[in-house]
Amino acid sequence: MGSPVSAVIANMVIKDVETRALNTFISGPKLWKQYVDDTFVLLKQDKLTDYFNHINAVESSINFTMERKNNGSIAFLDMLIARLEHGQLSTKVYRKPIHTGKYLHFRSEHPLAHKCAVLNMLLQRADKLCDQESERKEEIDLIRSTLKQNG
Repeated sequence: MGSPVSAVIANMVIKDVETRALNTFISGPKLWKQYVDDTFVLLKQDKLTDYFNHINAVESSINFTMERKNNGSIAFLDMLIARLEHGQLSTKVYRKPIHTGKYLHFRSEHPLAHKCAVLNMLLQRADKLCDQESERKEEIDLIRSTLKQNG
């Protein structure tokens, strides 16, 4: 819908708002990662509300929302990010609560290459997102059981 350049302009506007907010906030975030309209920010706990109010004041027509960590972790894209005891971050695959585990059924009429691509994508995601071997093994076991259920 709309002009083909709409998404590009929207990204430019959001980038401008973020840049202005980051450049004018006294104690900025330690980490700022963005993908389209999702942003992962590491900021001191006592600065969260101040920064949230600050970024929302930069451009009155744009309202940012904030999700705080829950049980020491937070979802970002398809990752669950947790802070370990010694301060490092740990990642693993995240699935929304409504995830059904349904993928391309093996007996469907799709080309074999498509079916293999689904498996490869799941394995690559497990390998790239699970930074601890135990989490990677658990993810691969889940993939195996899901594939058995899907035929």
